[in-house]
Amino acid sequence: MIAAYFDESSDAKAERVFTLGAYTALTRDWVHDFEPPWEELLKKHNLDYFRAVDCENGTGPFEQFRANPFPLPLTTEDKAKLSQIKTEFVDLALSLRYMWGLGVNVFVDDLRSLLRSEPKAEAVLGTEPYLIGYQLLLSKIGLVAKAFNDAQKKGFRRHVVGFVFDENKDMKSRAKLEYERFQARSPESSTWMASLTFADDRRVLELQAADNLAFEVRKNCFNRRFDTRKERVALTRLKDRIGIIYDLDLRSLKVLLDHNLDFDLIVPSSDVTVD
Repeated sequence: MIAAYFDESSDAKAERVFTLGAYTALTRDWVHDFEPPWEELLKKHNLDYFRAVDCENGTGPFEQFRANPFPLPLTTEDKAKLSQIKTEFVDLALSLRYMWGLGVNVFVDDLRSLLRSEPKAEAVLGTEPYLIGYQLLLSKIGLVAKAFNDAQKKGFRRHVVGFVFDENKDMKSRAKLEYERFQARSPESSTWMASLTFADDRRVLELQAADNLAFEVRKNCFNRRFDTRKERVALTRLKDRIGIIYDLDLRSLKVLLDHNLDFDLIVPSSDVTVD
């Protein structure tokens, strides 16, 4: 079985960029090669869980590494320690040869602009960046799984895909309903799609890795569109385990609208696609 773990990231008010990141790997690789060293790393730093935004800001379980309590600024020494810890978790993700990552950025202002200008947009696209990005990743992962299984020789095991998302009370019921609708209208992508579940990223270690991926993909996207900062070191390094990143900007969203959610027409962002 292939297990795909998803987490999300957005700016504080979810007004500019909404990102979903996902890692996929065989279940046995998650259990044997990922979980034990991730648990050891958490224990090493006395962390209950890893969350990228907390590591960045020295909040939550990372507040122990602050010289001064939040919201006072981090000291140079604080930043160096948090950066070192972040690097260790990135190193662990890079050590897993068969883990494949992908992400999608939804430009929230572009979506809202399209919803205002196109009367049929809400009926086709919906209003939630989460559900649009979610369906794109389902489609791409489903097609990759199908291609992998179709290439297997007779007698070799085929793998279904189980999807695990970080707990989201606002989207949970709608995402499950959309999952069933997606399977009905996308039979090719859905050939090997199995279960969809939600879990707490404080308990499920794989979701913590997906959280870090989503955070770095969003930060990089934000910097490309709204800032002039260079690509973050963590994202540059994580690219070794990222297959594709998509940007759903106004042009791409218009393509989806005009072609009734044909996700096959969406191409990766040329700026961040990894060979």
